[in-house]
Amino acid sequence: MRSALASAAAEEGGRLLAIAVPPRGRPAQLVTRKRRYQQLAARYGQLALEQGVCGCHVHVDVPDRETAVRVSNYLRPLMGEQMVYWDVRPSSHLATVEVRVSDIPLTVDETVVLATLVRALVMTALEAGGVGAAVDDEVLHAAYWLAARDGLLGDGLDVLAAESMPMSELVERMRREVEPALEELGEVELVRDGIARVLRDGNGAVKQRRAFREGDDVLALTEVKP
Repeated sequence: MRSALASAAAEEGGRLLAIAVPPRGRPAQLVTRKRRYQQLAARYGQLALEQGVCGCHVHVDVPDRETAVRVSNYLRPLMGEQMVYWDVRPSSHLATVEVRVSDIPLTVDETVVLATLVRALVMTALEAGGVGAAVDDEVLHAAYWLAARDGLLGDGLDVLAAESMPMSELVERMRREVEPALEELGEVELVRDGIARVLRDGNGAVKQRRAFREGDDVLALTEVKP
């Protein structure tokens, strides 16, 4: 589908760009003509019109909504505060856990790695019975803020010890935790190599910031080579 969209955009002189925030566009975004979104626009006014951001949502099938809630609780230390709506939640319309915390990966390969890692996290949560560690909201908020600000190349927060740690080590710890699930899926190598590649070369955010620094125009972001 992504290839078809890219081809259609090229035929119109455009370029398909996997990015969370459009580098150029309308100062106010159009609102989808559905009741829910129209209500949000009426309630939040200009704030809703200016939030033209996107994320990568990964759905993983679970037996029922009760299980989805338990899995969400287990994933809470990995996702951040206020997770019920923004980060991970039982889907409102599918029999899935919906993980919504991620930025949009720049490439298809990175998206596949993310989706596989999320699937392994859900499988690990199911195996553990959905009982996660108790973590203070303030610690989760700090971890979330650091991850959003500094990304993979900076320091993150070990939420269980409330101590700073390089994000690369936190990611590796998570990979080891879900390795049995990755073995069951037959995707150990895919995730291991994908994480190593992103840590070595940078993810989409790193590449886009680099393109912005090196270019004279914000549209330099569209020239990023995966």
